[in-house]
Amino acid sequence: MLLFAGAPSRLLAVSLGVVTLLAAADARSRDDDACPLEDGCTEACEMPVASLEQPSAVFLAKLKSAAAAGHRVEARLAPSLYERRSWLGVINAAGLTPEMAKLWEVDRRYSGPCSGLVVVFWSRLVRNSEGAGAVEVYELLYRGEADAQRVAGLLLDAHHPWDWNYRPFAVARSPRSVIIVEGRPAALPAFRRVAEHFGAHRADAPAAEPWPRPCDPEAEPKPIDVTGGESRPPLSVFALGFSASGRFAWLEQRPTPGGPGTHAGATDWSLQVTDLVDDRRLLAQTFAVKRKGLVGLCASHGRELAKVLADNKIDGRAASTLEQPRPSKDPVAVEVRRARAENEAGQGPHDLILRGHAGSKRIASLVEGEAAPGENVVGAPKVLGIVRSPFEQRVAVAVTRETLGAQGSRKTVVQFFGGRLDKGWKADAPR
Repeated sequence: MLLFAGAPSRLLAVSLGVVTLLAAADARSRDDDACPLEDGCTEACEMPVASLEQPSAVFLAKLKSAAAAGHRVEARLAPSLYERRSWLGVINAAGLTPEMAKLWEVDRRYSGPCSGLVVVFWSRLVRNSEGAGAVEVYELLYRGEADAQRVAGLLLDAHHPWDWNYRPFAVARSPRSVIIVEGRPAALPAFRRVAEHFGAHRADAPAAEPWPRPCDPEAEPKPIDVTGGESRPPLSVFALGFSASGRFAWLEQRPTPGGPGTHAGATDWSLQVTDLVDDRRLLAQTFAVKRKGLVGLCASHGRELAKVLADNKIDGRAASTLEQPRPSKDPVAVEVRRARAENEAGQGPHDLILRGHAGSKRIASLVEGEAAPGENVVGAPKVLGIVRSPFEQRVAVAVTRETLGAQGSRKTVVQFFGGRLDKGWKADAPR
């Protein structure tokens, strides 16, 4: 990894394959090759030199125990074992196509590995005094856990890997930091040993870190209660996870309506994916399964589920659990409020309101009326709770609504609406 630190006058020329990039140490004065670009780019940023942040206990422990991987910290770095870096410069030799750059967007603005970065700690591990088998390790410390987890998730994306200095690299997660192990093509065995020592995984070796799917018995999601504790709920909802760019996926399970030829215990499943940035539905795919439960779904459609989740970059490793707002943490409440007077049919929109310590914000307006041919939404929405993204300051608010069919049949439908917690609050008027 070519991470640069030094005075602003320093100029570095890096040639990687057919791509040649110039990166000045003052990131703010350089805009000609900044990421994202398709033909090679530089991700660079400056950080406060006087930062009081310290390396994580995990990072230091791994440096101290490097002998377990047949390495030791380079002698010149003793006794601290690391250097503090105030400037980050990373060469992406292959560049970022528009599709790849979009994965790094937050609220439709590019936010690369520099976004939210506070300080970088660097060290170099070698096998002997001649520097054989050199491996560099970096801890990128972010302002919050969500920032770190977003960057780690995208760097580990096996389908769209970040070309990090055109060298082999592996990534390990820590609550507020991303630990990166960088090797050399000529010393891959040394790189693999050190990466394993740090618990780091490569994006191009996804088998080393399988993502829990709904069909993984070790990570099977638990259903969200949408019925208030009834013993035989007609609807079960399973939150599957978020993507780093704001997508959210869930499963719905319903008994198959009875009729000629219907198998006893048959179930209808629906896989839903929505974009929490604008609450746009991206996918709604249904599966008819004869066998009950996730076991039946996975036996028949496990590969299809895994592909859809991978295509939408849904990371199911972090638990997606429903929680209730509480006074100690935003949002402190979620409210449903009638937006304006009802029309002649007795219908009117409802606003979905988040309340926080800085004020309140409307995140959606829910309208009564036709939801699908022969079905009408009736009554006020009901808020079930919130699910927090592990990648950014965003929640998915779970809401249920009732629909009335032409024959008087009722059905519960579930929707998730996105709300950012780090901006957009409006101060409430005094009461």
